[in-house]
Amino acid sequence: MSVMNDMQNSARFAKRRCCNLARIMEFKFVFLVIALLQVLLHCAGAATCVKQDSCTCKFDDGSGVISLSTLNTSTNPDVPSFSVTLGSYEYGYNPCSNFSWLPACNGVAVCQKSTNGQEIFDVGDQKTALFNDAGTQITYQAVVGVVTKTTIVTLQCDATATTAVLTASPEQPPNTYHLNLRSNCACKNGCLGGGLSPGSVLCIIFSVVVILYLVAGVLFLKFVRGAEGKELIPNYEFWKDLPHLIKDGVLFLAGGCKSDSNYEQI
Repeated sequence: MSVMNDMQNSARFAKRRCCNLARIMEFKFVFLVIALLQVLLHCAGAATCVKQDSCTCKFDDGSGVISLSTLNTSTNPDVPSFSVTLGSYEYGYNPCSNFSWLPACNGVAVCQKSTNGQEIFDVGDQKTALFNDAGTQITYQAVVGVVTKTTIVTLQCDATATTAVLTASPEQPPNTYHLNLRSNCACKNGCLGGGLSPGSVLCIIFSVVVILYLVAGVLFLKFVRGAEGKELIPNYEFWKDLPHLIKDGVLFLAGGCKSDSNYEQI
């Protein structure tokens, strides 16, 4: 009888151990899926381009940098790197360093002057440069008397534009000026080289794997197993049960990875 009891206890212990191992492996797989989903969300999410200096911002996901530093070509402090005429006014712009059109524009980023030279206005100071989250605009401001003037420079990414082109749009609303800078430097890593960042490479690899998983899975289920409707989704039962598996995993961890109380105790 003692031998029989020992055998029964050993069988119960082995069964319980196998169940625990199976649960642990199941939870490990769930956690792997969660990690992959986090990577997908990270890749799909919008990164913020954080200002590094007045002409450079860096994306907070490590995917790259937008830098206009190589566009600051003027070596004469009285001549801006870019100038464009719109109507009866000319606009001068330096993306990184200051320039001066005296008497009103002394050490500025953007200046407006009439073509007859009788009016000159500071419309953007270098120290006020502010990138938007997408790194597609830089906003400058200048206080002239009691009036705040604002210049918005839109950065237009064009990988083929190795020679930057500045254009201007009408003042709208009053005291708000609009410039458009088309250049390869407006693209992520456009003028810095170095290729894709590790984060970008990871996102590309992950996206390709997900697409192959879905396409290959659907084709296999459709033409090999003759599945239809929702059954065309690869591993449909797993994805359907995933929320419950995540819940069980959380409860399992919260319980100190102890076996369920429903298991028969020795």
